[in-house]
Amino acid sequence: MAMLQRVQNEFLKIAAHVPRYIPTQELHRELQQPMLMDVVRDMAEKFCATAPESTDLLISVLGDYDPEKP
Repeated sequence: MAMLQRVQNEFLKIAAHVPRYIPTQELHRELQQPMLMDVVRDMAEKFCATAPESTDLLISVLGDYDPEKP
């Protein structure tokens, strides 16, 4: 995930024509682009919220995932 985030940061800097020393948080804030981890987290939360309602048994079981359970 970290490697993908670095790639995204570099592409944003190239596209925005900003120097390499601009902090990543500032870059994302100015361009109104979410960090990759935030996007993945939002997608996972949405999936876990809707998966139990799925008619597909495998997907509905995946929605019950709890990282605290052994």
